[in-house]
Amino acid sequence: MKTPKFIVATLGLLILSTQNPQFVLADLFNAATGSVRVFVQDDAGQSVTNAPVYLLDGHKNLMVLKTDASGSLTLTLPAGKYTLSSAVTRPIADSLDRYASPEAHIEVLAKDSMSLVLSLQLADDAISNLSLSTLQKMGVANQVAKYLN
Repeated sequence: MKTPKFIVATLGLLILSTQNPQFVLADLFNAATGSVRVFVQDDAGQSVTNAPVYLLDGHKNLMVLKTDASGSLTLTLPAGKYTLSSAVTRPIADSLDRYASPEAHIEVLAKDSMSLVLSLQLADDAISNLSLSTLQKMGVANQVAKYLN
């Protein structure tokens, strides 16, 4: 009778001490897991510390994780298809520059190990691509719309 309580307590401590608790159970009870090492780099090829990494599984469940001091993170995931990406903002004078990586579509196989590099690139400014008439139709004041375009 003491063994189940011990196992439950140990499992609880393991889940609490893990960065990705929802994947602990899959790793312990399902041999069909794989490992993915993700690196995030900026447009100059330098690693990006604390970069958010967006992980979507095949069921549209989203997790946001962060890279460590070396710009990487390691995931143990159940076998399946996933989409990963990253995006950051950097302040510039009176504005923000937005950097985003292309989406990476991967398939994790049982007992497989892979590495993935997400390269951040300067993203287009969505507002500057809108025409003056489109901005006006959206209700943007004429003087502001002319300034934006």
